[in-house]
Amino acid sequence: MAEWAYKATATKASQQDTKDLAQSHLFLCRSAFTRAEPPKRAANVRRVAVGDGIHFYFMEETKRGLVANLFGRFEVVEPSEHPHEADLGKRVADTALWKVSRGGLLARLRAIPGYGQDPVERAYTGWLLRAAGRQRPFDAAMFPGLATLRLLP
Repeated sequence: MAEWAYKATATKASQQDTKDLAQSHLFLCRSAFTRAEPPKRAANVRRVAVGDGIHFYFMEETKRGLVANLFGRFEVVEPSEHPHEADLGKRVADTALWKVSRGGLLARLRAIPGYGQDPVERAYTGWLLRAAGRQRPFDAAMFPGLATLRLLP
C-alpha cells in the first residue's frame, strides 16, 4: 500500500472545519476534477487506493511564518468500514473517492462555506478515512511547488 502526504490550507475551509471533518467525520473532502476550463483530473487523485495511508497536514500562515499542523495518519477505507456509509452515493469512477448524497455528512459539508461540489461530478466528493498509525513529521520537501497530494518514498 502507498503512503501519501496531503496538504490543506485555509483557501477553502478553516483549520477547525478541516480538522473536524477529518478527525470527527473521518472524511477528507477532495474533488476529482479541477475548476479549470475545461476541467481536468486533479493531480494524483486517481492513484490513491483503498488501503493507502494519508498523512494529513494543514498549513497555516502565522506571524512566525508558515506552520504545519499535523492532523494525523489515516487509511482510505470502503463505505462498509465507515460510520457514514448511509450518507454516500456512488464511487467516483477510476478513484477511491465517494460522492456524498444525503444525511449528516452532507449537512456538515454544506455548512462549510469554502467547500464546493466537484465541478464534473456535481456532488461533494472525498476519501473515507479511519485513523491509523503514526503520522510522519512534516518536512517541507514533501510538497515542492504548489503540490497538494504527493506520494511519499
